[in-house]
Amino acid sequence: MKTAVILLALVAFAAATPLSGRVVGGVNAEEGSAPYQVSLQAGDFHFCGGSILNEYWVLTAAHCLVYDFDVIVGTNKLSEPGERYEVEDTYARPFEQNTLRDDLALVKLLRPIEFNDKVQAIPLGQTHVDGGEVARLTGWGRLGADLDGPNDLQELYTVTLSHKECKKTSFPSSI
Repeated sequence: MKTAVILLALVAFAAATPLSGRVVGGVNAEEGSAPYQVSLQAGDFHFCGGSILNEYWVLTAAHCLVYDFDVIVGTNKLSEPGERYEVEDTYARPFEQNTLRDDLALVKLLRPIEFNDKVQAIPLGQTHVDGGEVARLTGWGRLGADLDGPNDLQELYTVTLSHKECKKTSFPSSI
């Protein structure tokens, strides 16, 4: 399994964007099984997910940078507090709203994350990922087109597409 693709897929899944053929159908993730997963919250409202890159940096989707927010780590349940970290700054390239091309952002935290069994950086792969690889997705995205997001972190396994297959099923100019 290649974690670089998982990381990018995680951002797309966890961002909880409106459903239009997006990923649906996960199951509750086992506690501590995705220690890199974070919740972005404005007050107590979860609106996006992300991945811990190291003690100061989180990767998320650029379209998530619309609120003032904190980063919550160390919990699979949105109803449980986890550890809250304040944001120092955010960085994103301009992205295309219609296609979500370049929809990536970095979040710098005010203080370093304290790592433990339930809080870890995501392991990053160093290789290209071909089609047909198994990828794990995690997040709190909506459970269906007209349904809210879950309280429990969701996970599912899927198979990656090749670059050519992805271009055929996505926006051809954006891959």
